[in-house]
Amino acid sequence: MRSLGYQRTISIENFRNPNFSLVAEILYWFIQRFDPKADIPDDIQDDKDRVEFMCAVGRFFYSNLKIQLNLKKLYTANNSCLPELLKIAEIFYNAKNTIVNSNDIDFTGELDISSKNKEIKELRELSSSIVDTGIGLLDLLEKEKVLKSQREKALEFLDNLTRGGDSVKEKEQIKNRVVSILDNQDKTLEQLDTHISQLKQKESQLDEEIKLKSIESERAEKRLEGLKESGKQKESQLDEEIKLKSIESERAEKRLEGLIGVRPKVDSEQIQLESELQHIYRIYVEKVRNHDYMEQKLEEFNMIQSLKERIDLSEMEKIKHLNQEAKKQLIFGDNERMTNDDELDGEGNYDYKKVELNNRMKNNNREQSNNTRTNNRGAKQDQLNDEDDDAFGEEEEEGDADDDEDDDAFG
Repeated sequence: MRSLGYQRTISIENFRNPNFSLVAEILYWFIQRFDPKADIPDDIQDDKDRVEFMCAVGRFFYSNLKIQLNLKKLYTANNSCLPELLKIAEIFYNAKNTIVNSNDIDFTGELDISSKNKEIKELRELSSSIVDTGIGLLDLLEKEKVLKSQREKALEFLDNLTRGGDSVKEKEQIKNRVVSILDNQDKTLEQLDTHISQLKQKESQLDEEIKLKSIESERAEKRLEGLKESGKQKESQLDEEIKLKSIESERAEKRLEGLIGVRPKVDSEQIQLESELQHIYRIYVEKVRNHDYMEQKLEEFNMIQSLKERIDLSEMEKIKHLNQEAKKQLIFGDNERMTNDDELDGEGNYDYKKVELNNRMKNNNREQSNNTRTNNRGAKQDQLNDEDDDAFGEEEEEGDADDDEDDDAFG
């Protein structure tokens, strides 16, 4: 058990007294080692659970490993259960040894198949015989139910023979059965012979196919070698072409350097004309820019003049309105004068001279205020006009100076 990988140490002393938990643990470990996905109940507290556990274990090992265990001995869980456990342990131990021996084989060396054709044929025959025996075993296991009843009848027949029944009838039955068995064996032998002949034919076909495949592989290897040689030749040709192209490119670069050092007269004239063209283009751009600027200033001047005209009209309307109000006050102001004390004399009568003087004073004051307003507005308009004329003159002088400079530069 230690060689199989069981972690717990086990001795015979563990089984002197009934130890069902240890036996169940070992059986469950074997099942998990064989099939980790096996569905086995692990509850062993009651007697019913233990019986179910043992029945499940017996079914598992009989269906998978074809081991028929004595469940009564295993249920006792004492020294009598050790042979049953050894049956299972021997199968696992043998399987482990076969795996170890197969791993010891060295597959690193090259295999010479031609010298081992006989062994290959023997292995094929063995594999075919193993497959046939496996199929026969499956058929027999499927026919187990029918054969069981026949076996029981045969046992009864033998019991009758031993007890001393009618020996003549029993002998005839035995002869008939032996004859039928022999016939069946002859048929099976014929079938086996035909099967063997078919297998031999298949084997010869396989040998022919192997020969053809070997011939095709040799041809493919030869083609590969030819392709490799042609590839090497092409590589050498390409290397030579690359060297020639590199030499030609170096020569072309040297020629280019020599041509760049020697410039013709046409190039110098072209450079001079290009410089003159750039200068003319700059002058053109400046003039276009000045023209746009003058147009913009003209638009602004026109806007200012229109605003001034509107302001003058509004102020003239205000002056007219004030004059009209003054006239109304002159016309309708007699009633107010009658109530003023300043216009009365010492006796309480109105002094018409004082009234006329007061009216004249008021009119003079109004005229002076109107004149001051108009004078102020005219002075402001004159200042604005002078500023606009100065700005326009400066712009014209700047434009003339720019034109003179451009003409000098162009000359």
